[in-house]
Amino acid sequence: DKIMEQLMTRKQRAEEILWATLTDVLYRHGEQHDRGEEEKRRRARMERRARAIEAAKAAGNNGMATIAEVDSDEEDSHSYSHTANSYEDDVSTKGGESSSAGGSGSAKEISSSGPSSGVGVQFKRMVGRAILESEIDLEGDELRCLEEPAAWGSHSNYTFLPASYLYPEQALPRYTDPVLALRILVECLTKLKRLDDVEQYLRESIEREIRQVAQREQAKTLTRLEKRRGRPVQSEGDGDGNDKGEDDDDSGNLKEFRIHLNNLLKAFGGIMTRFMHLAQILRHKICSDSILARMCPSYPVPSSALYSVIVAAETAMQNEIKGFLSACIAESDKPKDKRKNRYNAMHMDQSQLDVERGVFSLGISSLGRDGVGGRFSATAGFSSRANIVELPSNQFVNDVLFPRTNTDPEVRHALTFRRSLSRWTHEITEGKRELAICSGEDTSAPMYQNSMEEGALHYIDTIIQRTLLPEMQDEAVNAVIHFLERRDAFDPILSDAFSRYPSNSVQLEAEMSVACQALYTSTRPIFMALHRLPKGGDMYLSLVTMLEHAMLTFISRMKQRVSELISGKTAYTLLEDERGNPSPFSQAMDRRKAFSLLLRIYNDEDDVDDPSASVEPSVQVGGILPLPPPDNDTSPKKGGRSSFGIGTTNEKVSFEKEVEKIEALTQFTGPLKFDNSNLCNDDELMKAACLANSLLRVSSLLEGQLRNRAGTWEKSVSAVRDLQSAIKTIRFHGLRVAKFCRAEILVQTAKKMSEICMSSVLVAEDAVRLPSCVNNLGEYLTTSSDNIREAGGNAIAAHSFSSLEQYIPLFLIQTARIIAEGTKPITMNGIESLDRTGSVLYRDLKGATSFENSFWDEDAAAHSFEQSAVFVNLMEISSKDLEDHYRNNPTQFSDGDYELMFKFNGPRRRGDFRRFNLLKSKMKTEKRMG
Repeated sequence: DKIMEQLMTRKQRAEEILWATLTDVLYRHGEQHDRGEEEKRRRARMERRARAIEAAKAAGNNGMATIAEVDSDEEDSHSYSHTANSYEDDVSTKGGESSSAGGSGSAKEISSSGPSSGVGVQFKRMVGRAILESEIDLEGDELRCLEEPAAWGSHSNYTFLPASYLYPEQALPRYTDPVLALRILVECLTKLKRLDDVEQYLRESIEREIRQVAQREQAKTLTRLEKRRGRPVQSEGDGDGNDKGEDDDDSGNLKEFRIHLNNLLKAFGGIMTRFMHLAQILRHKICSDSILARMCPSYPVPSSALYSVIVAAETAMQNEIKGFLSACIAESDKPKDKRKNRYNAMHMDQSQLDVERGVFSLGISSLGRDGVGGRFSATAGFSSRANIVELPSNQFVNDVLFPRTNTDPEVRHALTFRRSLSRWTHEITEGKRELAICSGEDTSAPMYQNSMEEGALHYIDTIIQRTLLPEMQDEAVNAVIHFLERRDAFDPILSDAFSRYPSNSVQLEAEMSVACQALYTSTRPIFMALHRLPKGGDMYLSLVTMLEHAMLTFISRMKQRVSELISGKTAYTLLEDERGNPSPFSQAMDRRKAFSLLLRIYNDEDDVDDPSASVEPSVQVGGILPLPPPDNDTSPKKGGRSSFGIGTTNEKVSFEKEVEKIEALTQFTGPLKFDNSNLCNDDELMKAACLANSLLRVSSLLEGQLRNRAGTWEKSVSAVRDLQSAIKTIRFHGLRVAKFCRAEILVQTAKKMSEICMSSVLVAEDAVRLPSCVNNLGEYLTTSSDNIREAGGNAIAAHSFSSLEQYIPLFLIQTARIIAEGTKPITMNGIESLDRTGSVLYRDLKGATSFENSFWDEDAAAHSFEQSAVFVNLMEISSKDLEDHYRNNPTQFSDGDYELMFKFNGPRRRGDFRRFNLLKSKMKTEKRMG
């Protein structure tokens, strides 16, 4: 009787050890070991290793074999800690090699556990065939472990050191690979005839164990928060399961939430993986032994064994996750009202606070949780750390995470958590599918229908569809319409930055108009949501529809504003015809280096050479619909431009072609007569510059939001192409207004310089004076530069004043031509006045364009102003000097200009064009004879 009692006691103790070990393997209780204790064990192992090597050397044996044995054992001992943190890195999911008996199996091998398993199918999450079909000799392993100490004491020349000497705490078999551990535990339970009780035992403790796993993650999060207390919150993730690259406004504040959720999902994912491995091993064991199948009445369908356990575990995990999400989202609360009340409390006057709470209060405020001090004393009511850790998920979020991170529950937080939750749900679903395939499970049975409650992913999608999408639609559309209705929707927002920093060397960024700011800020959350929702789904298409509606509303008002600003102006008639098609002058402007630099500033590098940038989508040019080049074309194929758009050698040719398109300005024969209503005043020019800058900036920002993380356009949904077209339309009109600003500056400059030829200072005898129009032009350039920079920024100002260092000398040469052709005499003082005009305008233009990132071309300016100075000097020199100059520089000016100079009656010569013809004939004869 005593023997039987002892045997029953030992059997009962063995069963208790088996059940505890099974629980430990499934729920990873082993990861709770103290790091300090583990460090002590590691140091002790190193000391024993050193002593063992010395003993081996003293005995004359090979020490390298001993070291290799030690290293192998250490790697095996650490594999448990490697698989404890993330189910994605779990050895069981990769099917790594096992160091214990039983062989090895790859997770990507063809795995088969039943007669109906799919042969030739690769499973990434299931156990390999080698582990399932290997035979395990438990008695042999136990005997070898018991014999090792005796063998070590009896054989002094033993080559290898046994593991029991180096690891006394692991004298009994300890399998660190969870897959092999489950395989051995199933074998042991089969020996004890307790395989039929696995499902009942696991179901009894599932909810408790899952709650303990969540509590362990809460403890880790609390420890991390206490360590980081007082440190600034970083916007990027730094490990601990945090996903890097979250482009969210709340990425800094929600960082701890995302870390906690990701760690929780990894822990739950590892548990589910081991549950599915246990189910696969158990099903294979029962299906491969008909006698064992009859001994397990709890599994009437062996291929579906432990299915209810897996469902119960997933349900418990989903409830924990939903508790966390419901507290973070707080769909029924009004967080905006909470923030408003808290803001009022923080800015309440000190006299309104009842700070004196008794004699010994010392003025310490006792505000509640929503007050000033409530954030830092939210957890003061808990008596110990254990009470905080044992809080339910929703209460832990409300009482610990929110107070410590100074954030509030928001419905839009659902988008922050959806991506990681979607990946986790996909992994669990795929794991169950692979389990059903490899075990021959019939998923069409009624028990599989509606076996799961509402999952966390479905819960968060319901909130997004029911609450978040309508809220985002209301904010996007109504906010845009509200700001578009304002009278100053597209007017410049002026600040005192330009008065505080008068130096042109300071880089100042002009603000966008309120309408463009409203479009960007109201649609940015929707753009962010596009990258967090499944492509092509109902929610995704709904968001695209919202964005399209908001941008089309903006475009309709924007076109109206552009038409009000530029229609009827002289600069507009130079750029477009009556049908709205671009003129040859506008097309020539697109080929200039300044235009390419403007595109480079407001767009990415890949879009600089895009020839369709200045063509509105779906707008016919010249009666033909423009066809953009293929997307796979390289930049040289698209535009044939250099890295700066137009090569330096071709810039002169581009300028000459541009001049040919505006002969009405460059070939004036008298003062240009423009009605003042056809020219822009300072206020209108500032509005145009602000509109150009705002449209280009908002189009660039929206384009960046629409691009995915890889920096490419979304191509999976056709509706996204409509958004691309809308963004390109906004950019097209921004470039349109930017070119209008440049044309307006050019027209104003030409108008003022055309008045020089009628100035009385050209015939003055008493002194050298500058024409009044020159002084007016200098003031206009300085004022316009400041106004455009203040309203539209340096980029628009740089483009507007580009090439003036070439046009002003050209206008001065044209003035000299008019004077030379006229019958009105000019004095030496008049010629000196023309020469000084070039110097003064060079100085004024250089001062107006000496701001940061100006497009001023020093080489072109020096060459152009030198040419104009030489041309004016030809009016002053004698006939003999004129002939010498022509001999030395026959190609510096055209023959028409030289003939005009020979005809000119100057202060020091009489005009005679016959001398020019004789000189040309003489030079040709000399060239022929020489």
